[in-house]
Formats: sequence, structure tokens, C-alpha cells
Amino acid sequence: MRRWIRLLALALAVCMLAGCGLSYEELYSLPRASEDYYDLQNTLNGILAEGLNYLAPASGPRREPVQLTDLDGDGQDEAVAFFRSSAGEVKVYILSRNEGIFTTAAVIDGAGTAVSSVEYADMDGSGSMELLIAYQVSESLPQALQVYRYAGGEAASVLTASCSRYGLYDLDSDVLPELVCLTGSGVDSPAVLEVYDCDGGEFHRVGEQRLRFTYENYRQTLQGRLSEEQNGILFSGVSPEGMLLTDVFTMTEDGLSAVSTGEDAFSAAPIHSYYVYPVDLDGDGLIEIPRTRQLPAYDSGSAAQWVIDWFRLEPDGTCRDVFTTYQNFSENWYLQLLDAWKENLTIKAGDESPTVSTVTLYQLRKGDMPQEILTIYTLRGAQRQTYAAEHNLITLFSDSETIFAVTLAAAEVWEGTATLAEIAEMFHYTRGGWDRETTTIGQN
Repeated sequence: MRRWIRLLALALAVCMLAGCGLSYEELYSLPRASEDYYDLQNTLNGILAEGLNYLAPASGPRREPVQLTDLDGDGQDEAVAFFRSSAGEVKVYILSRNEGIFTTAAVIDGAGTAVSSVEYADMDGSGSMELLIAYQVSESLPQALQVYRYAGGEAASVLTASCSRYGLYDLDSDVLPELVCLTGSGVDSPAVLEVYDCDGGEFHRVGEQRLRFTYENYRQTLQGRLSEEQNGILFSGVSPEGMLLTDVFTMTEDGLSAVSTGEDAFSAAPIHSYYVYPVDLDGDGLIEIPRTRQLPAYDSGSAAQWVIDWFRLEPDGTCRDVFTTYQNFSENWYLQLLDAWKENLTIKAGDESPTVSTVTLYQLRKGDMPQEILTIYTLRGAQRQTYAAEHNLITLFSDSETIFAVTLAAAEVWEGTATLAEIAEMFHYTRGGWDRETTTIGQN
């Protein structure tokens, strides 16, 4: 397949240099430079001559109108070709090869007017691939998923699911994927999660759950390890009140099971219009789930600041706090806080100038002024290095445009005293930053 791609790219480049134009059909036709597939090209030309046109899948990783894959596990690729008739009907041709000659083995009549996506997966460990095709159907039913199995020169439908989204995830840690479907039945109705497992070639629905938000307010799916002993899948969406809700599910002997430790356990308020999602923030292979917490204001003129308490789920469903972070969304960095700072903390952020901004952490003390802990500077502009040198700042991170630096307050030693080396390890620049409202915080 890679050889085909290289040949097609070369053919396109030569044609462009020669100043020729390509039609849609020519653009997606197979490269003629490969002698091995002259017969396949001729077979496809015969199908096109019947009045069909190539139909490329609209999304997903496989968007070629002609795809090679070994569907039946015999070590030899079949060609799967997608077409549409003049009447708007979708046709999927499976072409098998025998002694170098491709012939039509099966024709699938599509269930929609276009192909949304295509995927191949061995769902039951048999060695053959299931063919998953999502069709665009109508405005009221945006997508229908059809699963086919090709064997003995025939393609049979083994599952039909009406779903707005689907994904393949190994929820029960048996190395084989389960089919996870997410649907929405209306603007005011909760999204519905359905999970199917394949055993011995037969699909079985192993669970159905309603989510706490509508499909229109769905934001993210994350699958991974909740603990060393437990795998899970997490769905995040926004409530009518603007809270980010996360519903957590695991696979048990009884099927799909919801993890619950209280209605508000898996909810987080947005921070300055940014949502913070579950993620493996520290890169240890386990998922952390966020709770946002507003801090006491430094003074009456200071804007509210927030921190995020991250926790993990234990196998018994209880939550275990792991660490707390302060996120600076506008400057694309976050700081992991020492345990001694998490309580009695206030933060003040501001701009000294258009090119210098600061965030200062303070310890709150009864009857006393807040005690400064440290200040993190974001420096931009041509004079940023000069500013850092004049103010004795210690650089945490720098690139061609920005310097992030820190100063530690000269205070008495206490349990919250940190060294510059510790601060440098706790500071993380997020590079790509966060997208407002649909943000996943990634690891440094």
C-alpha cells in the first residue's frame, strides 16, 4: 500500500509539472505505474463504465475510494472500492484476487447517501477483519453504522447500529476491541452509550447507559487505566448550568458498569471559560480526573483565581487525591503545587507592562498580610533578556519569543519552602496551549 501511495504522489507531481489537469475520477484512480495492479485498474474501469463514480469516505484515517486490506485472513489483500450511482445509491465492491486477477466477489448496497468513515478491525480474534462502515443517512439520523464480515466470497451484515459517534476500545483488557456507540435522541434528552462485544463472530450488546448531558453538549471521550487493576472509559460533556460533567464506566463480569461516588464527584466548573478534562497529566499511565476550586481573593481588587485538584479512582470507586495544579491559560503553562500550599493559598495575577506579566503565590496567615511564596514572570519583546538580568530572575523555560522565569520570596523556612530546582520540576510549559471551551490539558 505504501508503494501505491509513493507511485501516486510521483504521478501527481509529474502531471503538475507538465501543466495537466486531473478530474476527480483521475485524481483518485489507482496508479498505472504498478504492473502488479493493471488488472485491478481494468476491473475498476469496468465498474465505472456501468455509470458509477468513485466515492471517498468523508472522514477518518482511511479516505481512499479504493483500499487494500486482507479481510478474510488468508494472507492476500482484497480491494474494497466505494462508489455512488447516478441515483445517489452507495455501492461497496469487494474485489478478490485469484492468480493475480481481480474479480468482483461481493457487492454491498450501502445504507445511506454517502460514506462517513471506514474502519477494519479483528473484533473476535479470528484473524479476519470486520468491515465497519458509517453511512450518512439524513438530518434526523446523521449516521448509521453497519458492520460486515467477508468470508467464502460473500459479505454479510452482522450488526446495525444507529449512532452519532462510534469508537473501538479495549474495555475489558482482553486485547480485543469493543464497539462503543454514542447516540443522541433529542436536544433535551441525555446522550446514550451502547457497548457491543464480538464473540465467535456474533455481536452482543453488553451494556447501555444514559449520560448526564445531551449529545449536543458532548465534548470528549478518553479510554485508559483508572488504576493499576482497572481499565475504564470516560465521557465528558457540559451541563445546562455550564459545568463540565464526566461519566466513568468500566467493564465487569455483568457488563458495562457506571462508576459513581456521588453526583458532584465528577464535575468541574470552567476556569475563565476554559474546560479542564480528565487526562494522564503526569505520564504515569493512569488517568487523573479534575475538580476545580476557587481560591480566596488576594484583595477586593483582584480577579478570582482557581486551582485544580486532580484525583484518581480506586477499584472500589473511591477517589484518591494525587496533586493540585495552577493553570495559566493565557500564557500556556501550569504549576504543580506543593501539598503545603494547597490550603491557605491565594494568587494574584497582573501585568506590569504589555511585555511583562506576573503570577504571585501567597500563603494566607491569620491576622497577617499574605506571605509571598514565589512569583512567575512571562517576558516577551526585544528587552526580555535584559529585564530578566536586571531583576535577577531565574529562567524556567525560554524559546525564540518568550521567557518564563521565577523569583523565590526571602521568607523564613517553613514546610512550604521550595528550592529553585523543585520549582523548575513543578513548572510545565504546554507548548500548544489550550483551546477555549474544548480543552484537554496535555503533559509537558
